Amino acid sequence: MPIRLELGPRDIENGQVVLARRDTNEKSTAPIDNVVEAVKTLLDEIHENMFKQSHDFTYSHIVDCENMDEMKTALDNKNFVRTLWCGCRECEDKIKADLQATSRCMPFDQTPSDRLKAKKCVCCGKPANNLIYFARAY
Repeated sequence: MPIRLELGPRDIENGQVVLARRDTNEKSTAPIDNVVEAVKTLLDEIHENMFKQSHDFTYSHIVDCENMDEMKTALDNKNFVRTLWCGCRECEDKIKADLQATSRCMPFDQTPSDRLKAKKCVCCGKPANNLIYFARAY
């Protein structure tokens, strides 16, 4: 539950409800007559806050890697790896066997970052045009 409503005898006397956010542990009050609107507004704020936290966490944990050593270090630090891949099943299987990482997705935007301009497969070093994400399951 994202919100806890607290309603005690003193709150009823004052005609208010205490709204406790579970995402930030902040508390606020709302008039009893306006509690539905206050909860809707607060739910929207909580949604935005949780989405921003998730977005910021995800994008701060993406590491561009050009070789298997960089990839191992990034994965050991619980990051997502964005890299180039030649498309060969053998390379994907080697990454899975050696680094215990699996491919997660190939983004629609296949424009590599400046760091990955070499256009070489992270595993075999052959020419690669597939931008792909790898990660470990924890």
